[in-house]
Amino acid sequence: MILIAQISDLHLRPRGLPALGFVDTNALARRAVATLLALRPVPAAVLVTGDIADSGDPREYAMAREILSALPMPVHVIPGNHDRREAMREGLAGTGWIGPAGSGAINYAVDAGPLRLVCLDSLVEGRASGELGAETLAWLDTTLAEGSDRPTLVAVHHPPFNTGLSHMDSILLRDGAAVAGIVLVGMLELTVPQFFLALALANVLVASYIYSVVPEFLIRLLVWMLTHTMYRVKHHGMEHIPDEGPCMLVCNHVSYVDALLLAGAIRRPVRFVMFKPIYDMPLLNYIFRTGKTIPIDSKVRNPAIYERAFVRIREELEAGEVVCIFPEGKLTDDGEVAEFRAGIEKIVADYPVPVIPMALSGLWGSFFSHKGGKALTRLPRRFWSRIKLAVGEAVAPQQVRAEDLRERVLALRERP
Repeated sequence: MILIAQISDLHLRPRGLPALGFVDTNALARRAVATLLALRPVPAAVLVTGDIADSGDPREYAMAREILSALPMPVHVIPGNHDRREAMREGLAGTGWIGPAGSGAINYAVDAGPLRLVCLDSLVEGRASGELGAETLAWLDTTLAEGSDRPTLVAVHHPPFNTGLSHMDSILLRDGAAVAGIVLVGMLELTVPQFFLALALANVLVASYIYSVVPEFLIRLLVWMLTHTMYRVKHHGMEHIPDEGPCMLVCNHVSYVDALLLAGAIRRPVRFVMFKPIYDMPLLNYIFRTGKTIPIDSKVRNPAIYERAFVRIREELEAGEVVCIFPEGKLTDDGEVAEFRAGIEKIVADYPVPVIPMALSGLWGSFFSHKGGKALTRLPRRFWSRIKLAVGEAVAPQQVRAEDLRERVLALRERP
């Protein structure tokens, strides 16, 4: 038996500078190395599959040399989207960790006892998602064919298939299907129908496991299916929502399903700040709790819940999450956008992050809105309605004003 250890996403920082301002990733990496040293049997090799550095700073690769040099076994490193290829080459030169010296993509194959490790570079600098490109794919095809009689492990930073984790699926390996085709069709000699069947089964198995471990993602799938069955949702400006890092979203509040529609449309998990009576609604409460929605109430009526909501919002932003608030504080009674309350200013003053305005159009008059009387008290009159979600450019935290955000939302909204 041979043991290969894998670690990933170290996000090392220059000495004394924690990641995100508060996470000591260097100390966590040292703990990971200590764990590897204690393994029995001793690993034959350690794979470090990307994001060794947090920003590509040369000092971060110096820290990698310092920490990973404690490992006596061979170490094999590939870049991730947070790395910078040339800074990695210079910072890790002479270690033997990144294959032969050279320029261009850091692709290489090494032996680990009877096993062959094929290490791929999927970094596209300036972009979160990954891509191998024609040259690396051709190299992979040739390399696998040369050792087709040996067990081979292929390592790459970006997921080559959908994982069910929306924040990971937003940075997929763009040519992952080509990798799967080379490995399954080329090495295993599968037919094309067998290849697609293998891909389908792999997706089902991975999704089933993830949904059992993190039920939030199962809820997100069900929400997407429900909202896209009831409504035809058109998106505009979704690129303004960043792939990673904390931010605030603000949106007009038209119906009881606004949060569900947004959750089904936005690829990243969103922590919604929601008026407690809506949060407590039967059936929806389970969905909101599973999605880690933050209930809020009037400061006068329930000061404890009001203050706790702002604590939760800060905690989620510190963790790098997306938080969405409906600044009107209630559903619209007339289809118009009411005055935005100052809570958004309080949030950003406490923890400065960019604020992204959004507008929902087409929901006024639905079964879940207050048009013609209380919502949920009339028979539905529309089915599969056209809904539009428009997303505007981010507003810098120092420029955030409630009234200005309202004007931005009005400019994005289509009048009912």
